[in-house]
Amino acid sequence: MSGSALAPALLDADTMSGARKVAVLLMSVDTERAARMLRQLAPDEVAAVVVELEQLQHLDADMVDQVIADFARSANDRRGSLEGGAGFARELLELSLGVDGAALIFQRLGASKRFGFLQSLDIATLVSLLVEEHPQTIAVVLAYLAPDRAARILAGFEEAVQCEIAVRVATMDRTNPSAIDAIESALEARTHAMLAERATGGVGGVDSLIAMLTRSDKATEKAVIAELELLDPEMAEEVRTKLFVFEDIVSLEDRAVQQILRQVDTRGLAVALKGTEDVVRDKVLSNMSSRASENLLEEIDMLSGIRAAEVRESRLAIVKVIRTLEDSGDIVINRGTDDIVD
Repeated sequence: MSGSALAPALLDADTMSGARKVAVLLMSVDTERAARMLRQLAPDEVAAVVVELEQLQHLDADMVDQVIADFARSANDRRGSLEGGAGFARELLELSLGVDGAALIFQRLGASKRFGFLQSLDIATLVSLLVEEHPQTIAVVLAYLAPDRAARILAGFEEAVQCEIAVRVATMDRTNPSAIDAIESALEARTHAMLAERATGGVGGVDSLIAMLTRSDKATEKAVIAELELLDPEMAEEVRTKLFVFEDIVSLEDRAVQQILRQVDTRGLAVALKGTEDVVRDKVLSNMSSRASENLLEEIDMLSGIRAAEVRESRLAIVKVIRTLEDSGDIVINRGTDDIVD
């Protein structure tokens, strides 16, 4: 049947049946989208629309425009009294996916809302929040977080604790919802209390983070700084700078200091040592040949009128060399977490 053979009533959107209007709308979109729309209808409605689709062999632009305009008017008329909510969402899902399918979706949505108050916290804060919790509690929390975020949190614990948490995550089956509610409520209360205390200047801050990271392994430090880079690049740079300052060179092994000195020019080293404590100067000089140490002392003596900013820049440049060597594995900075093996 061609478009010209259709009865006038079939061309008039005002007198057209609802099933025919839906059929026209489905024909005006691509087949994949039409199929998704058709799945939203009840079986008897689908049957009625399919009958209309079989009869409509051809549509002209005017008919499509009329039907779409009619749908737009209907939607506009209902706009002031539309009602959604959980009931509407469940009904729509059950029509589309069936009762079991809808129940599964709602179950997943409920799980994704768990521990939502933790999403705004950085990794270091999360580790400090969970460190005193039982491994089973930590496992429950990590199971509800995004995998990459959970992995970075896990890296913040000691190796033995990491293993215990990982085993509990792997062997976790279904946890009683009331137990999860209790964990979530207690943790949320602790989180609010901790943030309130920080807001009054009681605890926390960059210095607290530095104190934690200096007792963590390199992997944890990298994970935390990577997270900070996303949240606050300036703070990340401040943390990175304070993790190892120039004066900390006294804590390095002599072989590490010798490697560092090979990559630092005498002038820059002299400026960095200007005004430093004797223990720092002695550490550097003791790892140089007698001739090189004499040249360095002469260079330091000749320096005069050096600005404090220039001293800071020279020390920062040497710290960057140290961190580069550490990242490449050429030297090791002892953070107090590694066992010493003779």
